[in-house]
This record gives sequence, structure tokens and C-alpha cells, in this order.
Amino acid sequence: LSALGGDRLLAWVASFSRLSKPTAILLLVGPKSAGKGLFANGLARVFEHGVPARASEALSDSFNGELADTPFIWGDEEVPKKGNRSLGARLREIISSPSTPLRRKHLPNVEIEGYVRVLITANNSNILRDFSNDVPSEDDLAAIAERVFIVNAAIQARDVSERVAKE
Repeated sequence: LSALGGDRLLAWVASFSRLSKPTAILLLVGPKSAGKGLFANGLARVFEHGVPARASEALSDSFNGELADTPFIWGDEEVPKKGNRSLGARLREIISSPSTPLRRKHLPNVEIEGYVRVLITANNSNILRDFSNDVPSEDDLAAIAERVFIVNAAIQARDVSERVAKE
């Protein structure tokens, strides 16, 4: 982890399960087979259910009950564009709020306590442009970037595995 993002990434991972504290969105950028999905699924295992909530559902205006099991949203090459609100505004609301309303099918709506964690994985950082419904200005991108911790995963997972196996 320190090879990828230094002390900041280690601190982000260390605070991952402390839902009483807010943290930035993690944008993990890297080529195919860099281990981005492996990282996301490993983080999700911190929670009992162990499966991250899909960004397409958790960030939409639809049901998001899966956050009750795992208060962790993972968007793999996806930044959903649903509803009239900008995604940037929805993400800011989620990472800034100490509780999240749950909309569950055929069950009463409730709130879960704690800050939800968000990880977006992508092959390039152009995905930041999708955080707005309109074409974002440079100022919009800067405002979004303030709330996003970007890590470039240039080292491919299989290369690391091979190197560790040889040692």
C-alpha cells in the first residue's frame, strides 16, 4: 500500500472501518489487471457481509438497502448518471453526512449511522468528468478533486505477486 499511495493511502485504509469519522472518496486509477477490484473486495471484507454496494444502485434515487450490510460503495469504471442531481453533489452528501437514509423495497425507510465509504476504480482519471450532469468547468473539477483522494496504481498486481513469490 505504501508503494501505491504512501502514508495518505495507509491512513485512508486505517480509517476505513471507523465510520464515526468522515474521509475522502478514494479514486484508484490503474491499467487493467492492476488489482483494483482485488483491493475493493478486500476492503469490503472488513464488514460482516463483505460485498460492496454497487454505485449504480447506492447512488441512484432507487433502493440502497445493501448499505445496511456493507456501508461501502464501489464504482468499478462506473459513475452512474441518474436523476436530476449531479453525482458530485450526491457523493459530497454521502461522504459528509454522519448518517445515510436507507430506502428498502417493501420495508420501512430507516437511517444508518456512520459515514459511508466510497471507492471508484477506473483505468484513467477522466472519470472525474462524469461527476457532473453538465460538462464540468475547471472550477467544478477542482471542487470535486478536493473531496477525492486519487491514487495511481501503475504497478500491475501480477507483477507484485511474481516479485513476492520470488523473494
